[in-house]
Amino acid sequence: MSKVLKKLTKSSFFQDFLSWIISLYLKLVFYTSRWTWIGLEQADPYFNKGPLIVCFWHGRMALIPFMNHWPHKRIVALISGHGDGMMVARTFKRLKIDYTNGSTNRGGARAFLKLVDVLKNNDIVGIIPDGPRGPAKQLAVGIIHLSRHSQAPIMPMAFATSRFITFNSWDKFQLPLPFSKGIFIFGDPIQALDTTQPDDIEAWRLKVQTAVSTLQEQADSLLKN
Repeated sequence: MSKVLKKLTKSSFFQDFLSWIISLYLKLVFYTSRWTWIGLEQADPYFNKGPLIVCFWHGRMALIPFMNHWPHKRIVALISGHGDGMMVARTFKRLKIDYTNGSTNRGGARAFLKLVDVLKNNDIVGIIPDGPRGPAKQLAVGIIHLSRHSQAPIMPMAFATSRFITFNSWDKFQLPLPFSKGIFIFGDPIQALDTTQPDDIEAWRLKVQTAVSTLQEQADSLLKN
């Protein structure tokens, strides 16, 4: 029985159905909550012109698709093709965010090249830089190599809600609840560097990691005040 259930939950039909339910729930949260937007005007030229890489932590990705104010731009998220990754991918797709499977730092040459092509077309790439398995809030270097190769800037993004459930998962995933007060923040873009020096790459990685964490802390803090 357990094998049958496991096979069912991994089936395309079940994942399609569940992603539909999840997307409806997230829309309920978004449309029943009161939102404050910070940095939208400053972000607008970067999204409109492109190319741009946006990033956010794995535990706080649930409502990120609703930060898309640029329906004319193609946004492609890099999402793992294993485990829960396809559920995230299918849900994002229902919320008008395209995806490609793979990883920029774990043998994902095909995915990397596809994302480079997206950026060459002046479109947007979304990266969850501590996914798919963490460590939480530790930025993998793949996003830095993508930015260096494409010369696209990296923009951190974050949201927070007044009502949520925190799961006991590796990323402390936060599920927002309906009828909340919420905040969306677009961070300052971090420009690409033209360097292959290991020390420069590591400093750049730490700079982006700090920027993403600081922005998330800012969103949480502003909502509490």
